[in-house]
Amino acid sequence: MIESLKGIHETVRFKENSLIRLYNNTETLFYPVHWHTPIEIIMPLDSTYNILCGNEEFHLNAYDILLICPGIVHSLGTDVPGERIIFQIETSLLNQLEEFNYALSNFTPAVVINEQSPSDVREKAKTLLLEISREYNENPDYSELSIYSKFMELFVLFGRNCQSIKASLDINSNKNKDMLEKIHFACAYINEHCSEDLRLEDIATLVGFSKYHFERQFKTYTNYTFYKYLTMRRIFLAKQLLITDDYSITEIALKCGFLNISTFIRMFKITNGCTPTQYKKNALLHHSK
Repeated sequence: MIESLKGIHETVRFKENSLIRLYNNTETLFYPVHWHTPIEIIMPLDSTYNILCGNEEFHLNAYDILLICPGIVHSLGTDVPGERIIFQIETSLLNQLEEFNYALSNFTPAVVINEQSPSDVREKAKTLLLEISREYNENPDYSELSIYSKFMELFVLFGRNCQSIKASLDINSNKNKDMLEKIHFACAYINEHCSEDLRLEDIATLVGFSKYHFERQFKTYTNYTFYKYLTMRRIFLAKQLLITDDYSITEIALKCGFLNISTFIRMFKITNGCTPTQYKKNALLHHSK
């Protein structure tokens, strides 16, 4: 359910003294276009469900699990009555983990575990989410710590089985393993230096490829062009600065590698569905509640 919606921004009403929210939805069949800062995980229990995230559409059957990244504009619904788990969790505490940020970059806008995933992975993901639901509803001691622990296990499952990276790739071959390591290194370098003046040819040289070969391989393994990935990382950094530091919008644009504020605002709005000023205002309002 959406309890607080201003424009298309949802302020998630977490459980009291908590940064998590879970409910078994059986009544609302459709949710309009909206976005929020927590990660959202959806699992139908006995019906189908359709979710539009950015420009990508996902069709979920029972026990398929979809993870929607923070700040992604999405809508969801179904024509078939049924029950589904909708789990929302604030992950700002995890932003200092480089692998967590790297995974979010590769998950954007969303990633799914479904019938095409390995059966043991799907079963484990299902079990973890059902355990999270029980912990949340039964509310035993240390339930929030337990839920975060199980969420991280689930997040690792998504990371290690991310279809956007592994689709159509024979990752068991030594050639592809070597390529994946080089692309991972390139992504890690971009993540760390995204505020600098990075050029495609410089990163290609760094990993030992020609510009054009690196460009093709980077797109194959990440589903993003080099410049789209770089922009996404800069926007991700900007979102952190917007809610943690008292910089002006212009200062943040420059600190994140944008050459002018108009480009920054335009790209931020395309990515998040709102301006940096609106995002900062909404995020601060959310954290004050």
